[in-house]
Amino acid sequence: MENNRGSWNSNIGFLLAAIGSAVGLGNIWGFPYKMGKSGGFTFLLVYIFLAVFVGLIIMASELALGRKTRKAPIAAYKAVSSKYSWLGWFAVLSPFLIMTFYSVLGGYCIYYIIINLIGLFGGMPDGSSFGAMLTSIPASLGVLLGFMLIC
Repeated sequence: MENNRGSWNSNIGFLLAAIGSAVGLGNIWGFPYKMGKSGGFTFLLVYIFLAVFVGLIIMASELALGRKTRKAPIAAYKAVSSKYSWLGWFAVLSPFLIMTFYSVLGGYCIYYIIINLIGLFGGMPDGSSFGAMLTSIPASLGVLLGFMLIC
């Protein structure tokens, strides 16, 4: 049986994808606030320590498991032991959950772009534009589906 699984064309491509997955949008907009509220530089040192040592160990373990077994996540964990196959489902479900999060945020961005382009954004009182979108199911679904079609 021939193995037609894809692979990374370059190390830089893999590195950029790994960094993008690790950093994420939540860290970009939430990190400064969390750092300011949680101890400043001390928080930063603990965060970097945990990200490097815990994150690096988990990532290296997943990469080693994937290279050794050359299987999909569920089958790879099952190859280690059948009692660990449930861990493979996390690797399958995580991208789906992340996609729903980013799709909602992308939909919000599309909504604000549209109301800004048609000139409704400038005259709205604080907070009313977001509340208007949340209370309108067609608007919420429309921008969510619009974002998913674009991407």
